[in-house]
Amino acid sequence: MDVVMPAFFKLHCILGPAGVLPNMSLFEDLLDHARIDIWHMVPSLADELGETPTVLAKFSSAKFICVSGGKQYVNTLSNDETEFQRDF
Repeated sequence: MDVVMPAFFKLHCILGPAGVLPNMSLFEDLLDHARIDIWHMVPSLADELGETPTVLAKFSSAKFICVSGGKQYVNTLSNDETEFQRDF
């Protein structure tokens, strides 16, 4: 499904560079230079994203952002991200 669904819906998906740990710098580079429609990240990165408003604003072009696995959200940060998602 991960390969077929993007083809049906004309989505662009990147699994991530091998051997590179995801961080806000990588996200910002991908947001600036790649056209990614679907994002999937662990809650700890979503928390860090909530603390980085300049990077968070660049996610407005994403069609879907999924957060799962890892540790639980910090409620105040997830509320900020939910507010952002309601804007677009």
